[in-house]
Amino acid sequence: MKYLLACVAATWAVSAMSTPPSKPIWQWTTEERLAARFDEAARTRRVEAFEAQRAVSRARATSSAGRAVALPRRPADSVHGSDHPELLMPFEIFTSFTEAAYGADDDVARHVQRDATAKASKLGLPPEFLPALRKQARAFIAMQREERTLKQQLFGGGMTDPQSGMARLRALQKAECASRADAMRKLRATFGLGFDEFLYSAIAPGVFRDFFEPVSAEALRAEEEGCK
Repeated sequence: MKYLLACVAATWAVSAMSTPPSKPIWQWTTEERLAARFDEAARTRRVEAFEAQRAVSRARATSSAGRAVALPRRPADSVHGSDHPELLMPFEIFTSFTEAAYGADDDVARHVQRDATAKASKLGLPPEFLPALRKQARAFIAMQREERTLKQQLFGGGMTDPQSGMARLRALQKAECASRADAMRKLRATFGLGFDEFLYSAIAPGVFRDFFEPVSAEALRAEEEGCK
């Protein structure tokens, strides 16, 4: 699974669906979102579109390199917020945003913060929205940073006891799940649907996730609920 947060475009469009709920996508329920995401025909179309784009990229890379370029195996799913923001779960968008905006102290993170502040203002959210988001997610952000460092050590060969490192990683990810859900719950209590509108209109179009292992609706639902 790979996901990145790019700088979000100023405008976005909701992709057409066969039977979309007659309400803004930030008001969709978890079950409505999962039903759309696990529609098999739609999932197949997403994967085929991903493969077609990858074939174009491969042809260009092969032409440039003068030899065939190997590509990863076919994904189980490909969910790009630029095309299908409604399919992303709120926790996926929130995770991508906090990682991009607060996962490091560098110019890229500061740019993401400025961009998010401007978009939040356009949505009518108060000036304290982003500071409140960062404050509520402080513990989660700290765990995200720890997870990134731990993965670098584990997969970079810099850990003398990988078994204990993997155990720590699993425990950390479970704690992150609960902490993230708690932060999101508190932000909704303070800002109402404005919080979800921010996620889906300002952030989701720049989030993409390509899944090379199947992910179940049950697993996504559990993460959304805090892995209780």
